[in-house]
Amino acid sequence: MAPQVSADLFGSTPDAFVAGLTAVLLAIFAALGWVVFRYMLGSPWAPLQISGVFMLLVMVGILGYSWATSPNGFRVDRSNLAILRPAGAIEIPLRSIHGVRLVDGMLGLSMKTWPGGNSGLFGIYGTFTNKELGKFQMYGRRGSGAVVIDTDQGPIALMPSPDQRQRLAQAIQQRIGPAGKG
Repeated sequence: MAPQVSADLFGSTPDAFVAGLTAVLLAIFAALGWVVFRYMLGSPWAPLQISGVFMLLVMVGILGYSWATSPNGFRVDRSNLAILRPAGAIEIPLRSIHGVRLVDGMLGLSMKTWPGGNSGLFGIYGTFTNKELGKFQMYGRRGSGAVVIDTDQGPIALMPSPDQRQRLAQAIQQRIGPAGKG
């Protein structure tokens, strides 16, 4: 019988790239919101008021969705790697992972590919491509310092806090074993 291994939690704190881009985008949204509120909703012309309400709803929707789907940590337990998000975790079965490696380069500026993703508002996540990894998934709040897992569906770059990067790689490797395929 295999020994019981408890779940390990790992954070993903924003780096200067994500924190700065989030601050700039929030300022732009605030300025647009003020313009819409001041000029569009204050207009006596009803179609302009309706357009203003629609624009505010779209902005709130973008901010809410971006926050809810942004990764804020990782959990590794006996059978799954979980990418933790306010909207719910993404579970990756350990049996689908066949390798773990560290990648030091800047992945946050990789090109987004279909179905896209988010490159900085509350995090970096989605489907990307670059020369080193090809097409890959990325989840985190940092642009560099990845733990890349090779899965049956392709590479996934996890961006934990720098002080937890080595521990995350070790926790995954410990659970999948030296030959991979947990």
